[in-house]
This record gives sequence, C-alpha cells and structure tokens, in this order.
Amino acid sequence: MNTEVLEKCLTLIDRQSISKDDDGDNFIEKAGSLNNFYVKPFRKELDLNLLTRGTPGEKNDLIIYYISEFIRIENFPPFNTIVNNIEGTFINVKYDSQVGPMDRRDHFLVNRHYFYVLLLNEIQKCCFNYKIPFLKICSDLFFPIETIDYESAIEYKKWDDFSVREMPAKMMSMPEIKPVFNPESIPRIFDILKDYFSLEHQTILLLILKSGGNASEPILFRESGTRLADAFKQLYNCGIIKGCQKKELENWISENFYYRQRETVKKFSPRYLNDLISTNKDNCQNPILNIIPDKKSGNFTISKL
Repeated sequence: MNTEVLEKCLTLIDRQSISKDDDGDNFIEKAGSLNNFYVKPFRKELDLNLLTRGTPGEKNDLIIYYISEFIRIENFPPFNTIVNNIEGTFINVKYDSQVGPMDRRDHFLVNRHYFYVLLLNEIQKCCFNYKIPFLKICSDLFFPIETIDYESAIEYKKWDDFSVREMPAKMMSMPEIKPVFNPESIPRIFDILKDYFSLEHQTILLLILKSGGNASEPILFRESGTRLADAFKQLYNCGIIKGCQKKELENWISENFYYRQRETVKKFSPRYLNDLISTNKDNCQNPILNIIPDKKSGNFTISKL
C-alpha cells in the first residue's frame, strides 16, 4: 500500500502554527495550487489502494485506516462555521467568528481546516463509489463528523439505516447494538468455523467476529443453517457472545450469512432462526462445536466436533 501523498497531507494539516516570516506557507500563499498538488493526488492514491484490495472487507479496513489517521489530528470547529466560500476552492474562506480584516494566522487556521474537509470529501466519494458505509465507519470510530462537509459530498444517500442529515443526532442517541465476542475466544471460534467458508469469505468472517458489525454482503456457510445457528446459540448461552439479546443475534446472523440446503443457497428466515436459537428445542443433530465449562476457573473450553 502506498501512502506517500496521505502522509504529506497529514503533515501539512498537523502544523499548528506558522512563523512570522514563513512567506511560503502552503495554506496562504499557495492555496490555489493545493487541489492540484495535494487533493487530486490524494484521491488517485486512495483509488489505487482500494483497487488493490480484493474483498469488500479489505476495502472497509482501508477506509478505517485512513479515517483513523485523520482522527489523531486536533479537532476542528464544526464545518458550518466556515462561511463565504466558493465550494471546492480557497477563495474567501473564513470562520463566521472572524470579523473584519484577517491576519496571516486567521487565514492559516481556516485554510488548514478547509484543506482537511476537501480530503475527507474525497474519502466520502470513494466510499460512495465502492459501496463502503462511510458514515457507519465514522460512527464506529467516533470520528467528529460535524467538522466536515458530510452533506454535499455524498448527496444525502443512506447507508446502513443512517440518514445523512440525521447522523450526528443518531450517533449520540442510538448506540449500535451488536454481538460482542469474547476477544480471547475469537481465534478458537474462527479456527473451528473457517473451514466451512471459502478463502475469500474467511477474511470477512474474522472481521465481523472481531467487530460484531455487518459484512457488506452475506457470506456463505457451506453446510446446513442448523449447524451454524447452533454454534452461535451455544456461544451465546455460555456468555462468550454478549452485548445483545437473542433476537438481535438472530438478526445479525440473518444479515451476514447464507447457508446451503443440498444444492441450493438459502437465506436465514426470522422464523427459522427463532426456532433454532430462542427456543429450547435441540434441532441440531450434528453440531460443529461443543462448549465444556471448567467449574474451578469458570472458563469454557471450546472443542471442535
């Protein structure tokens, strides 16, 4: 992965001040050339990095990396405090609090912020093109979405039930409910389940076990759905899966997995999963795994069958 332009951009934004005699400051003297020398090359580099990622999960991980790099930069004020700007340029950029003549430091502060906004807009556009849930990733990472121009960049599209206009409020009032797997158990769970998935889907499986989030599209469990549902039911009942109710676990399975029934690929239905997970019926005659409690330590041993 090449991040040369990304690092140059981050270095430029990371500057906290300018010296009195710094006549060559990029944000002031060369603002008009920032698009050509930084923003456009940034977009090209990001596009090429995305093209080298083979699976949707790998593309998501790349965007997570990029956004995480921007998070370490000192927070900016909300984007709506920038006024009098011709969109996409550095002409007449200022904060609404900057009244009257602006000195070099005033220009530096607002141009630095707007440069940051333009770079994040390019990330949003790439996410839109590759069907990557930009706003959901920002929510998961607690990225300060109010600091950027998140409305115009992706044209009020909806991702994962998050409305663009309502995103900041939803991030604060509706924490995401998702299964949380015991981190110490994930390697063992993955080792047992992975052989039931293609190599491509194994990567996605590991990612959603770690995050509890959703894959960009369901992955295929190459056995009967009863066996997979039984495995998650056992993990839930012994407390290895926490953070959700059984109904929410059923929804997560339905959104992330298909299964095989003879030569047919099938989607989990709500009724099917409810019968397998939320009842006391023991419908699985051929389980994948078995969980044995250790009475002394209170831990569990997950064994492959």
